[in-house]
Amino acid sequence: MKHYSISVATLSIAATPALAHHSFAKFDLRTTIELQGELTEVRWQNPHVQFELRGRGADGQVQDWTLETNSPGILRRAGVGPELVAVGDRVKVAGNPAVNGSLELNATNMLLTDGRELQLAPRAPLRFANQAVGDGDSWSVAEGDATHPELGLFRVWSSTFANAPVLFTDSFRPGFTVLDYPLTADARRAVEAFDPVAGSRRLANDCTPKGMPWIMEQPYDLAFERDGSDIVLKLEEFDVVRRIHMGWQGQRSAQPFTPHGFSTGTWDDRTLVVTTTNLNSPNFKFEIPASNRAEIVERFTPSTDGAKLGYEIVVTDPATFTAPVRMEKYWLSIPGQVLDAYNCGAPLAR
Repeated sequence: MKHYSISVATLSIAATPALAHHSFAKFDLRTTIELQGELTEVRWQNPHVQFELRGRGADGQVQDWTLETNSPGILRRAGVGPELVAVGDRVKVAGNPAVNGSLELNATNMLLTDGRELQLAPRAPLRFANQAVGDGDSWSVAEGDATHPELGLFRVWSSTFANAPVLFTDSFRPGFTVLDYPLTADARRAVEAFDPVAGSRRLANDCTPKGMPWIMEQPYDLAFERDGSDIVLKLEEFDVVRRIHMGWQGQRSAQPFTPHGFSTGTWDDRTLVVTTTNLNSPNFKFEIPASNRAEIVERFTPSTDGAKLGYEIVVTDPATFTAPVRMEKYWLSIPGQVLDAYNCGAPLAR
């Protein structure tokens, strides 16, 4: 008979950095535990690579844990691929447990039987071994590829932790919380009443794409392409496609309202300026509501060498904010990156 074990290691106060993506809200990022057992399933696809781990708890009973980690693209950036793990492998894993005590783990480190350790999260330090597979710092690079300046805007762009991949967050600013946004009284009441754990679980099982501007905080890759006189912005998350109508002359009021709105674009030298209205997305982001009165202005500016894409977004919504909210970030051009299919709701590959 095979023997499995599930062991809980010393608790850690400092959380291993993880993407500020909605599904991570269900994990206690301040606590790290360790598990060991046999992999019974390996699912290597968006939105998150998942594993099933079978072991025995302290009471001797068999436990089946669901391990969740980052996307295939993020792991590919770090040098971790599907060829490294398989069903039947015995592994040791560290990560953040579920807030509600369910058998779920945000896996950040995995020790293989040959002594190699997979770094599954950006900036995740080695925990079990001296031989790492994966570059935990790969997501923190600050410089992009400058070898193809002629592509300009039209290429794949990737996020980096050197610039925090999340626009609308309280996770990367010491002391800042969502209540520090210039919220109206109604919006503040909605934020204070929001249950983040219940909301995260609902969204994790919902294949409805996030609307604007929330979708723009996603840490997955994006790409710009030409389509006739228009520009198409493709987002890996939820396989979202935003059409930007260039040189458009017409009545916005005649256009339909959608979660990603109606977008028009103009060029300001190298900068693509995009104005979006006609929005019916219910959320500015996770816990902050939005209204159909919102207007969004974005500025996408590729560097002259094509290595970096600067981004500025200004959101005006009188029902949610007492003043316009301005954010900025940048993406990098990283060789070899492609848009992976998101496949939300599709049968999981094993």
